[in-house]
Amino acid sequence: MQRVYKILGGLVAVVGALILAMKLFGPAKLPDCKEKQTEQLLADVLSGHLAKTLLASAYPPQDVRKAMHFSYKEETAWDRDAQTRSCAALLDLTLDGKAVLTKQKVLYTLDWQNREDKKFRVQAHLAP
Repeated sequence: MQRVYKILGGLVAVVGALILAMKLFGPAKLPDCKEKQTEQLLADVLSGHLAKTLLASAYPPQDVRKAMHFSYKEETAWDRDAQTRSCAALLDLTLDGKAVLTKQKVLYTLDWQNREDKKFRVQAHLAP
């Protein structure tokens, strides 16, 4: 009976090592909608757009990023075959980080730019 337990213990260790190796060295996983790196890239994408349109008169271009805060980020769709994640967020544009000037719904997608290098891209637009 002890021999059976040793064999099972060895199998569990081997399977655990394989699962860990697959997570570390397997295919990259596309980040979630709520992850910090996703939010940073989304803010970078939108700040360029907003600097040219919505906030052009209220903020100098370098300050637009400071006025942006995201709330309510959620995944709306996941296409496993295309490796594309669709998301929605609520963008709060603030004055000095306190008073909310406006809320705007943002729709954005995540997909791979280069999966081997674990580089993804964000495409975003303000919802009507």
